[in-house]
Amino acid sequence: MSSSTKMLLGLPPKALLSLAFTALLGLCFAGDADAARRSKGNSASVKSTQKAKVSAKSKLNAKSARKSAKAFGNANPAGSALTAATLERPSPTGGLADEQRTDSSSVDATILDARRAFVNGDHATIAQAVNTLSKNEHLLAEYPRYWQLVLALRASTANPLTDSAAEKFLERSSNRLLIDALRGEWITSLARRQRWSTAREQGQRLLARDDRAVQCYVWLADLMETGELAVSAREHLLSPRELGEGCNPLLGAASARKVLSRDELLLRLRVSAESGALATGRRTAALLSLDSADFTHALRAPGYLLKKGSRDTEPLVMALALLARNEPEEAAAHLSALKLPADTSQFVWAVIAAQGAQRLLPQAIEWTRRGIDARVSDETRGWMARSALAAGDWSLLQKLILGMSDTGQQEPAWIYWLARAHREFKQDDRATHLLQTIAGQWNFYGHLAADELGLSIDPPEDPAAFSAAETAEAGNNPAFARARKFYALGYRADGNREWNFALRGMTDRQLLAAADLACKAAILDRCVNTADRTRYEHSLALRFLTPFRERMAVFAKEQGLDPAWVYGLIRQESRFLYDARSHAGAQGLMQIMPKTGSWIARQLGVNGFTTRDLHDIDTNLRFGTFYLRDVSNRLEQSEVMASAAYNAGPGRPARWRGALNTTMDGAAFAEIIPFNETRDYVKKVMWNATWYATVFSGKPQSLKQRLGQIGPRIDKLTRQNAADPD
Repeated sequence: MSSSTKMLLGLPPKALLSLAFTALLGLCFAGDADAARRSKGNSASVKSTQKAKVSAKSKLNAKSARKSAKAFGNANPAGSALTAATLERPSPTGGLADEQRTDSSSVDATILDARRAFVNGDHATIAQAVNTLSKNEHLLAEYPRYWQLVLALRASTANPLTDSAAEKFLERSSNRLLIDALRGEWITSLARRQRWSTAREQGQRLLARDDRAVQCYVWLADLMETGELAVSAREHLLSPRELGEGCNPLLGAASARKVLSRDELLLRLRVSAESGALATGRRTAALLSLDSADFTHALRAPGYLLKKGSRDTEPLVMALALLARNEPEEAAAHLSALKLPADTSQFVWAVIAAQGAQRLLPQAIEWTRRGIDARVSDETRGWMARSALAAGDWSLLQKLILGMSDTGQQEPAWIYWLARAHREFKQDDRATHLLQTIAGQWNFYGHLAADELGLSIDPPEDPAAFSAAETAEAGNNPAFARARKFYALGYRADGNREWNFALRGMTDRQLLAAADLACKAAILDRCVNTADRTRYEHSLALRFLTPFRERMAVFAKEQGLDPAWVYGLIRQESRFLYDARSHAGAQGLMQIMPKTGSWIARQLGVNGFTTRDLHDIDTNLRFGTFYLRDVSNRLEQSEVMASAAYNAGPGRPARWRGALNTTMDGAAFAEIIPFNETRDYVKKVMWNATWYATVFSGKPQSLKQRLGQIGPRIDKLTRQNAADPD
């Protein structure tokens, strides 16, 4: 009996089974180898939460499809032959031509079974699919093999045979997305098994760097092989966020190898307190050998620790920061009673100020002044800057922005508001210089900067017509074909991943041709999103689609709404996917929650309403415009506040306005919105609306004028004026 046989006989049954499965996996790959946000804010009860990111179903509503043949008033993009039929409703095959659909429904079923098996961890079904599709040229034939390998690499029993199968897949696959995704899975598996050399080698070949867990494993492999910590890795470890998988092991290894100093670990602890990163804070405290009992109290019962006290400063800082996240006023009272070092006290005041700004508390401005010199992240300084903006303290706003990092100061928002602050102090040359650096950029503040300089943003010239070669290149892109197949099978998120990955490195002309392809195939969200990526050459017709225009005009006129605003909102809500559905359940073009839909149906006297009705284009437009008019009426016809209400619920913008003591620009109000998602949403809706107004009128439009002015509630302002001395 050989030594290897003796070794195998000595293994437990589970390990033997795992080895057998992995060997089978290797054989399978020895032959030919070819994923808000957000909760919906429009509820009849006024109470609501922020909306989840939109995801979409791809099954078509046959009833509405029969109603979709009307033409709309959108100009055709250059080189396009867009028709009402293609843009009014996506085709059941995601635009895949009949002659391209050579796969039988049984093969499609095999793919779908394998995908479900992947989600459920069903190895046997996936293996069967791999064998069935081993010589099939189905567009998605590689996916079951990819799913099979992912499960194997994630298993605790992954071994060199698994590595060999993964390597063969990477060598033979032509799908760039799957190659990169599997490489990330393999790097993670290798790092967990401490195979640093191979992990480092594969990390150097990784294309996408947006998965932080995988990137941290790459940095960890570099550290273990070279003893050096990359500059970007150090920056990430000290960033104000929960580090999570891959990055916490990197933090531990960097500490053990002394490439992170004790001062840097203390900074990491402060950053954890600032951002509420509890798990990373706990791990960092352990690395610093701080009192574990006090830290446990700080994390679980901060109020108790603050009353009990601690011999160490850092548990108190953590307790104050965590208490501030729920009770900033109580945290401020505790801080006032404590005798902490000056720099520590300033840090905590800054953290409390940021939390106060997120609630628009009147005390936030005083807390901001007390923490202005603290060493905190740009995110915290940003909240403090919003507090200064809300209070109209331009001098404080200047200091806060100039105290940000170079990266923070280059954000268009802070360039604009620093310029506005300069203008308040008659520093016109400095203001003009800053505004000129962003004027005309394709974003909210680029448009506002142009308005501030008195410049008009003229519509860009239509792109030159696409050549036959450009059209063919987009049409023959296999990633787009795979995306469309996923759409046809009902898996939009998978299709979007294929589509988006294919856009990497494309020129403006290639992006426009891809957007044109999506429009012709009635994949309207990809049309808009792809056209949005261009840098120098732009197409308004592709960026700002106007499907359903004649039908929209009827409902907008009925409610007295500007169609440009309605289109701007739909573009942000659903990207014109009539059957879009958010994770929270919001439905259709205007993303209406079922509960809100029922309320609207009662108001309109519609009997027999069901949630499915929201996927009917006319019903959704009628209900959505009615609701938009309703929230607008509640908020004095302010498009800014009504847009915020559509996202976050009508009660919240009313409360935010109630915190104001004076009238301010609509742009300032948009910036001080205390919900990140709603603030971003309002800016995009209003910028979209301005461009739609440009499209409809053919003339440049002012975003600043559209935003208007927003002041306190009338009753509050009346009381304040009555109290003012003559």
